[in-house]
Amino acid sequence: MPGTVPRGSFQILPPGPDGFPEHVRFILDQLSRGVVLLDKVGQVLDANACALELIRARDGLVVRSGRLAFSDKAVNGRVAALLEAMSPPGEASVMNVSAQIRRPGNKRPHRIVVLPVPRSADESGMFVVFVYPGSGAARISRDLLKQLYSFTRAEADVAAELFAGQPVEQIARTLHVSPNTVRTHLKRIFCKCEVQSQAELMHVLSLGPLAP
Repeated sequence: MPGTVPRGSFQILPPGPDGFPEHVRFILDQLSRGVVLLDKVGQVLDANACALELIRARDGLVVRSGRLAFSDKAVNGRVAALLEAMSPPGEASVMNVSAQIRRPGNKRPHRIVVLPVPRSADESGMFVVFVYPGSGAARISRDLLKQLYSFTRAEADVAAELFAGQPVEQIARTLHVSPNTVRTHLKRIFCKCEVQSQAELMHVLSLGPLAP
């Protein structure tokens, strides 16, 4: 299509009625979850930065001939049924798709939700896909951690690695320190975030901004 611009391995429509306006794309790119806009037949119209990263890595998602596909064939079938049920518009027994998406290497699965865009907002028939990455896919800015929680650089490094799903022993190897040093940093992190456990810490960090 004339005027398209490359964004990854597929063509993204220019900002306007068929893609994200530039200010909306900027906002969506800050999210730690993937957002993909599809047309009525499943062609990708646009995607935010998180979704693009997963697609390029073929991490449970892929774009084939311009269409979004998942690693799970059963989920692909359910999404296809949703698209078919909503076109032409009318009463449909299937109104959304929620599913877990298997990933390579037995990693924790992604979760997805596929919803039709309300006809009152769009008459052409669009769908939005939300992708909630499994552990190990999330990133968090070390600089933001330092500013938000007054972490030292070492504490920010530990928190970021922990947020990415790394155990204490692996964090120690990555940062070239001892496991005891990591645990010491972790105690200080707990204190600064006012939490008592790693689970509480992950919850607190996930509620804040993750990347600049």
